[in-house]
Amino acid sequence: MSEGSTFEFETFGRAPHLKIRDAEALRLTLDLDEAHWVAVSAPVTTLRADAVFLGHLDNNMDGRIRAKEVKRNIRWTLERLADTRGLEAGSDTLRLAALRDDGDEANRLKRAAQQVLERVKEAPSDTSEVTLAQIREVRAAEEGRGLSEAGLVMPSAAEEGSPVHQLIADVLATVGGQEHPLGGQGVTADALDAFLKQTADDLAWRDRAEREEELLPLGRGDTGAAAKAVAALEEKLEQHFTLADAVRLNPRIADAVWPTEAELNAIDFSDRAAIEELLVDAPLAPPDPDSPLDLEGPINPHYAERVRALERWLEPLLGEPRTTLTRDDWEAIKTRLAPWRAWQKERPEVQIKDLPEERLREHLDDPERAAQLRALIAESHERAVVLDDVKLLERLVLMQRWLMLFVNSFVSFPDLYNPEARALFEMGTLVMDGRRFALAVRVTDRARHARLSNASNMFVLYAAISDRAGEVLYEVAVPVTSGGRGNLQEGKWGVFHDIDDVEHHAQIVQIVENPISLREALAAPFRRLGSAVSGRIEKMTEKAEADLQKEGVGLVPPADKLPKPTADAKPPAPPAAPAAAPAAAPPAQS
Repeated sequence: MSEGSTFEFETFGRAPHLKIRDAEALRLTLDLDEAHWVAVSAPVTTLRADAVFLGHLDNNMDGRIRAKEVKRNIRWTLERLADTRGLEAGSDTLRLAALRDDGDEANRLKRAAQQVLERVKEAPSDTSEVTLAQIREVRAAEEGRGLSEAGLVMPSAAEEGSPVHQLIADVLATVGGQEHPLGGQGVTADALDAFLKQTADDLAWRDRAEREEELLPLGRGDTGAAAKAVAALEEKLEQHFTLADAVRLNPRIADAVWPTEAELNAIDFSDRAAIEELLVDAPLAPPDPDSPLDLEGPINPHYAERVRALERWLEPLLGEPRTTLTRDDWEAIKTRLAPWRAWQKERPEVQIKDLPEERLREHLDDPERAAQLRALIAESHERAVVLDDVKLLERLVLMQRWLMLFVNSFVSFPDLYNPEARALFEMGTLVMDGRRFALAVRVTDRARHARLSNASNMFVLYAAISDRAGEVLYEVAVPVTSGGRGNLQEGKWGVFHDIDDVEHHAQIVQIVENPISLREALAAPFRRLGSAVSGRIEKMTEKAEADLQKEGVGLVPPADKLPKPTADAKPPAPPAAPAAAPAAAPPAQS
């Protein structure tokens, strides 16, 4: 604590609160025992302030701002300002003369301020100060260039449609990049190196086909198509010729390859999947050891389309058109395609294989593209340093603008008791049941909040705030501290005016009931007693009714339980007339 400085308190409600009206009082906050702070922790989402400012307060990014984090930022701010008048005024304009002259960060802040003033679109009339709007204009421009993070280059860093822009896009689409703090991915030097190596390896593999003719017996396009048609039928053709060999050895095998009568009877032929499974397992054609496979004869329908596709390539592969296929033909086809198959297996495992070969060659044959991208990566390191300084300057201006107001809504609550002001945790005013409820705080965990509210002996409304389309924006807790309950009940609709005077729908979704006024407090025990008695009587009544039902008293049996009349049944006799009541005795004579 500074020599001669003393804490100064004022009473709000029944509690003393530290007066925080200037930088010296803000400094005293660092020495004030946290037990005397009104709040020592608060969820970030419940506070109305600049999101970047709140992010700086929430140093560990856990979603809550704690007393130690507030103290850290108070200390940091006071150590960097020689003149605190802007801090006390909550100004978003920083005078450069207000900065301290000592230390590395002081130099960074002044350098960043000069860079901001040089780079803003509209030349400032006063270069002795810098505004938050100017800082954010330059920051947005730097981030938009795609070089705001050291070692990362975003696609926006290169002119759209340029070769370098295409290279960046291809690297990200194949090898990938690194997540950028602003969203999306950026290219790193390692990603570029991996892309170029994969491109070189894959093109070297492809170039073998130009030197070794046997790799492409039908040419570059047709060889692959023919190999695909062969591969689609290879397993069934192998099965067919193997079965034919087995039948040559034992003719009875020809009958054994088909389902038995018992197996056929077990198949549900109304089940399409069962029939399909039967065809998949069945031979390609009847295995005849003495005849070649007749491609135009009986063919398993499941494979008929594949057979037609193979027929197209028989003439190019065998030298003449064929409608039949022998074992020798089949072996010749496999021999012809064997070099191509071996070559395909030798292809390097790369992520770039789906990119057009022409574009890959352009990237590799034009080394200037990679050189320009490497230059952008190097520039990103320089830009990131500059941007880090701009962000540091932004932090200081945000602290100057918001810190005093925040501390008055965290350490002390003077604005809570001031009808002319609003604390940062206040969300707006609820209008309902002919009343205005001026205090509303945002709630992110209603169940937890309601448990605490119940223990506070306060009557609290929880209202869902929604836009005009009915989408719920957030929920608020609204304490009712005067009057009575009135017509406040769950489901009731009202109007909510937020701090910016924007009107929203509001609906009560939960109520924590506690007495509001002295009258309700005095009546509460009797209401609870009345409820208990009513509940007890209701239970007694239900039990008595159940007992009567068991005994059949006062009950009319249902129609299906009444005895059915017989053919000779007579209608019941009418009830006897009631006996005449005795005459009233004459009044006694006096």
